[in-house]
Amino acid sequence: MAQVIRRNFRRDHRRDTPSLAVKIGDDVVHSRDWSLGGLAIYDMHRLSLLCAVDDIVVGTLGATDDATDYAFSAEVVRVEPGTNMLALKFADLSKECFAFLEGMLRRPRSPAAETSARR
Repeated sequence: MAQVIRRNFRRDHRRDTPSLAVKIGDDVVHSRDWSLGGLAIYDMHRLSLLCAVDDIVVGTLGATDDATDYAFSAEVVRVEPGTNMLALKFADLSKECFAFLEGMLRRPRSPAAETSARR
């Protein structure tokens, strides 16, 4: 039987990453699916903001265990109401925000993630 191989079309590498607290307006949601290029929110029903593709959203993000927030703006690239998913592509990141995200990528993976990655 032929094997189907799908290319990875992501521009930025993804791996198991620490969760980010994302604040848009007065609403705070969490994202574990993020990269230096953008992020996905899987509980967009918690946002009071209604978004459409090509909209620009402004907010802050930070570590869930730290009070420091970093401003960002992002373009909405995908909205999936059926799965409550909202995908954002960063449009503007300060140097501090970019450095923060790079530092988050360098954080050691959790032992549970290491175990599942070996399987």
